[in-house]
Amino acid sequence: MKTFENDNIVVYDNFLSDSTFKKLQYEAKNHEYNLIPHGSDVAYKLNTGNIYKTNRKYWSYDSKDKFTEWFDAILKLNPVDCEKFSLMVHAYYAGSEIDWHMDYSSLASYSFYLHDEWKPQWGGNLLVSDYKETHDIQGNNGTVFDNNSSVSNPGFGSWYAPKPNRLVIIKKVFHKVERIDQAAGNNLRLSFTGFFK
Repeated sequence: MKTFENDNIVVYDNFLSDSTFKKLQYEAKNHEYNLIPHGSDVAYKLNTGNIYKTNRKYWSYDSKDKFTEWFDAILKLNPVDCEKFSLMVHAYYAGSEIDWHMDYSSLASYSFYLHDEWKPQWGGNLLVSDYKETHDIQGNNGTVFDNNSSVSNPGFGSWYAPKPNRLVIIKKVFHKVERIDQAAGNNLRLSFTGFFK
């Protein structure tokens, strides 16, 4: 059910049935993962913390063996007019974050939250800047936002909690994953993420 929409974000809560949610959660938890290397991408700095992602990327045009219910659900919703879309699962541990960035090479991106519970004091919110520039200022330099005023000008924006069974469509805006507080303990921020091309 669509619960929020503006120029930057569309939010769907209780997106999947309970049974489909549990099935996809089980598939995600039983997948093989790799630790994301730091420093090789604009969003993964040396202080990013421990984030794991599935050892392969799935695409809507060729994924028949895993996460089929997910691809069916997105194809039915059709939130972005595109040729294809991808899926990877990300597992964020306490202390991790993804830095400010924009997904320039995609029409839009998405996050879908697969954990059973998420408390406000655990952090991990999706932060979105109200900065409106859409041309590529980040380039391939992973340190470009360390001293760049783009994100802090105008210096305000919005946040979206990673509630279980919430789908967030992210348009071409600067965004980041807020650092997960140590209060989260062993609770992982588990999400599907992907790009519409």
